[in-house]
Amino acid sequence: AYVVADEWGRVAEANHHAAELFGAATSELFGRSLRDWAHPEDRPRLDDLVERLLAGDVERYEVEHRIVLDDGRERWVSVATTLADGSMAGGRSFLSLLQDVTERRQAAEDAERLAHIVASTSDLVGLADVGTGQLLYLNDAASRTLGVAGLGGRTFVELYAPGVVERWAGEIAPALRRQGTWQGELPMVAADGSVRDVSQTISLERDADGRATRLAAVGRDVTERRRLEDQLAHRATHDDLTGLPNRALLLERLDEALTTAGPDRPLALLFLDLDHFKAVNDSLGHEAGDELLREVARRVATVLRPDDLVARLGGDEFVVLCQGVVDEHQAADVARRITSAVEADPIRLAATELTVTASVGIALSAGSVHPEALLRDADAAMYRAKELGRARLEVYDEAMRSRAADRSALADQLAHALEHDQLELHHQPTVDLATGQVRGVEALVRWRHPERGVLPPAEFIRLAEDTGLIVGLGLRVLTLATRAARRWLDELGPDAPPVHVNLSAAQVAAPSIGPLVRGVLAATGLPPEQLCLEVTESVLMEDADAAEVNLRDLHEAGVRLAIDDFGTGYSSLSYLRRFPVDVIKIDRSFVEGLGPDPEGSAIVHAIISLARTLELESVAEGVESAGQLQALRALGCDSAQGFWFTPPLPEDQLLPALRRTWDVDPGT
Repeated sequence: AYVVADEWGRVAEANHHAAELFGAATSELFGRSLRDWAHPEDRPRLDDLVERLLAGDVERYEVEHRIVLDDGRERWVSVATTLADGSMAGGRSFLSLLQDVTERRQAAEDAERLAHIVASTSDLVGLADVGTGQLLYLNDAASRTLGVAGLGGRTFVELYAPGVVERWAGEIAPALRRQGTWQGELPMVAADGSVRDVSQTISLERDADGRATRLAAVGRDVTERRRLEDQLAHRATHDDLTGLPNRALLLERLDEALTTAGPDRPLALLFLDLDHFKAVNDSLGHEAGDELLREVARRVATVLRPDDLVARLGGDEFVVLCQGVVDEHQAADVARRITSAVEADPIRLAATELTVTASVGIALSAGSVHPEALLRDADAAMYRAKELGRARLEVYDEAMRSRAADRSALADQLAHALEHDQLELHHQPTVDLATGQVRGVEALVRWRHPERGVLPPAEFIRLAEDTGLIVGLGLRVLTLATRAARRWLDELGPDAPPVHVNLSAAQVAAPSIGPLVRGVLAATGLPPEQLCLEVTESVLMEDADAAEVNLRDLHEAGVRLAIDDFGTGYSSLSYLRRFPVDVIKIDRSFVEGLGPDPEGSAIVHAIISLARTLELESVAEGVESAGQLQALRALGCDSAQGFWFTPPLPEDQLLPALRRTWDVDPGT
């Protein structure tokens, strides 16, 4: 476009390109000042250039500036202006050549913005020449991450770890030739030698003739993310305390091993459990217990064969997977090597040296092809080793399998018994040794089995605890006992004795025990003081903190608490101080030794004296002879229960026993 204007800038002549540029007809341009189209912000600069041109300081000027069209649109123009050779009537004239450069300016601005984004992005960006491989550009993020200060003639290959060259030839280059891009993760080497994992996209740039010219790579440093992912993956399959594989990884490896094992080449699973580990936690603290577990894990790992795997399932339970064993004898040899390593030297914990022993159960894959089943077999063998005295090995055999099947069937039958009211209570009175009156009644559960007759608690309580049925069973016993005690209260009035109900470890530690007991008392209408809950010391040891909270809550509600089998547990005196105890029940093993055994008599005397000092009721269990009764009276025991008075009675025979006065002086 060209325009001729007078010295005041008014258009005197213009071509059609100028009309197109200004968005008007050619005739509409005449007489209008070019300055009117100039953007207001650009006018001072243009006025200065015109003055310099008129003053002769410059022969011409070239400038790019904005114009504003009549419809409000803005355009960028490149203008070259000079004084015209001739002069117009009345003064001098200007000749201006104009070109619309809006698109070029926009492209330049876009390129500038893009360059700023590329330079400032946290992604790693680089360019390299295809022919020479030399780096042409690295943005700040790439330079910082890789520790590169300047390109220095480097090739892009130098930025990658060894092995990437092979991937380039076999994978990346073919993909670039086929589709122009490749995406993936590559290790890059920083100037300090550290390796960074970078997720990146590599693109191939071509010129107008289709020739490959440059490689462009955009990546993101994922080293930290990969580290966290690996850490999370490791934690999902490994034990935090010892670093050993956990149950999930053990079962995965066991499943893989079982697919290749055969009858002539079985694998063995060794289930190892430390003996008396809980006493370590209770006496020395959990930190000492954790240190013991770490040391045991280390000792076991040092004596394993190359293909063996040791895992920690939790607590003090370890499992060793042994592949390629010949028979149970070879498996036992491995187990003995492990237990010897565990027991070899005392372990020093909190200024105390402990010699640790372990019980081991062994199961061979010949009898089982499912990971969980094999683990269950090894667990059963380990429990058998515990039952037979600890610190020994037991191999899972047909006898154990038969016992396990019987146990499983009995568990199903017990669940059925709970649903169909096959449980009933027998009651054994506790007799005051001074008056002969009944001071309490212990509720003892019986299972009226349809085939085996009436079963005592020893036949099914442990089973109920192991299978989780103890919670439902305990609720049933508590309900039946409080109903019976309510009937005694209605029948005997103030003379009615309280009922004693045994609690399991699961019940004592459960947060729901308080609301549950209060709910049962409310439903049956029994006053809280007519209920005494009996808990053994071993049950209190299971979770002493939870037990203390729950039992104090019940005691504050009016329920009484008895320590059953006193003297057979651990730290008896500390429990008497810690828990709200009302009654101490002397274990029958001490009562049996009364009379002929001076040591037994001394222990009973000590317990009775302790109870008297603490203002607690003392109750002797298992009284079966006149001699025992006389000795207890002489020692000052408050009450006694046992077959000397009466065996446990069904409820329909109990009321006469509660009404009578028992003979407590067999010498008369």
